[in-house]
Amino acid sequence: MQVRNVNVNINGNAMQDAILVAQGKKQGSMISGAAMELVKRSADESYATLEDCLEACYKSRQLSRQATVNLAELSVSPEDTLSLRLPNGNNARLTHYSLGQLVRRIGYNSLGLINRLPAQLASDVINEGLRVLQMLVMGGFLTRN
Repeated sequence: MQVRNVNVNINGNAMQDAILVAQGKKQGSMISGAAMELVKRSADESYATLEDCLEACYKSRQLSRQATVNLAELSVSPEDTLSLRLPNGNNARLTHYSLGQLVRRIGYNSLGLINRLPAQLASDVINEGLRVLQMLVMGGFLTRN
């Protein structure tokens, strides 16, 4: 298991406990459990302060755009993190939230499983789900909403 460095204001012992709990080397307490949640969260879900969170939300809002695209024109590529390959050739980094939305949209109910897969396999699984969903839509078995 990879443990990320995080910048949080918690007791150093709690952070060490969280790392040991995450590695399965120690039984967790409530405090170390909370610290472990911070350790295992992705970068888009962990912030040292509320101000950092608000700043990240503001930046995300400024960079976000809505677009309607055909499912057949989308695919996921395994970069450093999973990225959505757009019809114009650009890639959009999938956050934990957006990956969860995509996984649910293609009918998978376990984001946790997708997160545990190697990036290449995860992208292959998601791309297959997109392909099957597109075939169902094109065949008239599903309607777009």
